[in-house]
Amino acid sequence: MKNNNEQWNEYLANRDVRPKTFTLTLERDRSGNFTVIGNGTRMLNKVNQHAAGWVRVDSRNFISALRNSEITVA
Repeated sequence: MKNNNEQWNEYLANRDVRPKTFTLTLERDRSGNFTVIGNGTRMLNKVNQHAAGWVRVDSRNFISALRNSEITVA
């Protein structure tokens, strides 16, 4: 999990963090364009093997990190 004094864009750009699971809410308009819904981006924060919870992520910073990374379809 990110530190209190760390911004989301710094955390998402850090290559030393463990792999994370994200969920994102998108809306598609009639012309086929997608829009990210604010407050709809979440990260699964695994505290330990028995406890986990979803944490809000800044959607703008997440999309910026997504643009600057390779996307792999699994």
